[in-house]
Amino acid sequence: MGQLLIYNGNNAKAHVLLREAARYILASGGEISGSAEGYSIDDLQREDFCFPSACSNALIFGGDGTILAAVRHLAPLGIPVCGVNMGRVGFLSSLEKEELLPGIDSLLQGNYTVESRMMIHCRVQRAGQIVAEYEAFNDFVVRSGELSRAISYSLFIDQQKVNDYMADGIIVSTPTGSTGYSLSAGGPIVQNDIRILLITPVCAQPFFSCSIVASPESKVEILCSGEADRPSLTADGQSCFSLQLHDRLLLSVAKQPAAIVSIRPENYFARIRKKLYRSR
Repeated sequence: MGQLLIYNGNNAKAHVLLREAARYILASGGEISGSAEGYSIDDLQREDFCFPSACSNALIFGGDGTILAAVRHLAPLGIPVCGVNMGRVGFLSSLEKEELLPGIDSLLQGNYTVESRMMIHCRVQRAGQIVAEYEAFNDFVVRSGELSRAISYSLFIDQQKVNDYMADGIIVSTPTGSTGYSLSAGGPIVQNDIRILLITPVCAQPFFSCSIVASPESKVEILCSGEADRPSLTADGQSCFSLQLHDRLLLSVAKQPAAIVSIRPENYFARIRKKLYRSR
């Protein structure tokens, strides 16, 4: 089985490095699934796009946003993702640019592990009908579509009401996403191998303004309750859906986890220090 090559189509350097990787894979006796020129993230989003068969791994050339988009497409297919950092932080990447060729050697020789990372599934229910469905690797965020405007919503976990909120928004994240927007909103850091749903209100009024940890079996429900609100739902900060009054968001752990390649063992908190502190 071959390596599937994907890149950020807005980053010319990413495509240059992808072509270098393709030449090295073929020269090393490896195989490439589909085109040796690779596929852009935009290609994956076309309705008529068909993934090449028999992919052993997918090498993703781009930043965290590119990796997030690729994971949402590849997780349902069970294809492990190996990100090559072409961005600023690269917290989700498996390799830095300077590690690319030794990393390819490890992939071709089978010297790597695959981590199973949970994802979240969200259905938007309107007047009793499901009108949209999304999956997220990092998080789902509900917030106002208008600048600096708070929104009203109610939170339920397993059909039990938690609280009514007036806040800038709410984040439901995976453990992987705990180091993203949730962390900036005051949420905790959660190790990747812990299976939980992390719920973090954004700038909420004091009562119940802290993060809530729910079990992976929990069903989380958010009810849009503000008449004048114009909230929106985003998946991984990318896919966006406009919400209406009385819309219900039904969130749970996705059936299919993401598969993330780990080339070498790394201390989780050392990675946080190296990656997140470097971004400041």
